[in-house]
Amino acid sequence: MSRKVRAVDLSWEQDTPLSTQHEDFYFSLKNGLDESNYVFLKANHLPRRFISGDLNQPFVIVETGFGTGLNFLAAWDVWSRLQEPKRPLHFISVEKYPLSKTDLKKCLDCWPQLAGLASQLIANYPDLTAGMHSVSFGVDAVTLSLLFGDVNEDLCLHEFLADCWFLDGFSPRKNPSMWTDQLFDLVASHSNDATTLSTFTAASSVRKGLERAGFEVNKLPGFGAKREMITARLKGA
Repeated sequence: MSRKVRAVDLSWEQDTPLSTQHEDFYFSLKNGLDESNYVFLKANHLPRRFISGDLNQPFVIVETGFGTGLNFLAAWDVWSRLQEPKRPLHFISVEKYPLSKTDLKKCLDCWPQLAGLASQLIANYPDLTAGMHSVSFGVDAVTLSLLFGDVNEDLCLHEFLADCWFLDGFSPRKNPSMWTDQLFDLVASHSNDATTLSTFTAASSVRKGLERAGFEVNKLPGFGAKREMITARLKGA
């Protein structure tokens, strides 16, 4: 029997969603989409990489922290604007504390420019049961594999090789379980010399954890008021 997963409790401050579990905001209403594009798409050299390499093989993005799905929609939006030929897109994301469908819709209503894609996500959003849920979207060669579970315990049970990683849990100070040495080792074991990684944080614990796992870490200017962010690749890449 499938195990039900309890939806996270949200509160709203000036139309911005706050996780009561972690006392942290999901995004900035003012520039959340711009931040996703800067931190995750631009830093991983997307969309250029969607049209390079073996065009018959999916481009695999793996994300820690699905949240509102904003990063997924941002990647899908950029991918959808590219002309063929391009690689199919496979987006794998893990979320321990998923939003209810009602809260998901309320959050994504903040981004009317993504309304067409958001409506498809909402219509296909899986029931909140533990495990991996895979959804293919219409005529687009886009697959979302959404894992409701623990990033440290459950993601390792699935086989995949990432082309890039979006590390997007809440801040390490407020959600340290998303930034463990166990996770960094998992990231390394599911990467190759072409895999890239980016994250909004530049916390020393994250940098040192990635370096210990074999990554060469670089700091870039952060988005908005954030002074720095991190990108990384396996050493020797």
